[in-house]
Amino acid sequence: MRRDAEIFYLHTMKKQSISSFEDLYKLVSGTEVSLERKKQKDPVQGIVKLRVHLEKSGRKGKGVTVISGFHHTKKDLEDMARTLKGLCGAGGTVKNETIEVQGDHRDKVAVFFKDKGFHVGLVR
Repeated sequence: MRRDAEIFYLHTMKKQSISSFEDLYKLVSGTEVSLERKKQKDPVQGIVKLRVHLEKSGRKGKGVTVISGFHHTKKDLEDMARTLKGLCGAGGTVKNETIEVQGDHRDKVAVFFKDKGFHVGLVR
């Protein structure tokens, strides 16, 4: 509770308006956000280990490449799925924080995400 009181006090004393997360970060930490930090890759990408595997169960023998382990928004997943479907020339969908691409495209998908900076675990 004390930290909340400090933030309120700092906010009222400085008479600053908070219009972005950067302003909030400055207010809380008391430091400027460097431009270099903004230009870096998404920090989640370096931490996340994606799992790429082929699923056939419950699909009448048809294989589906499943990519799981994301910590992104649904919009980001849909954008990545759209790019992957175009790259693989196949259909697909986003379900339960996973991307599914019809067919066995594990190698293409693994290379795609490694190029984007993700750690990829390819399951054979």
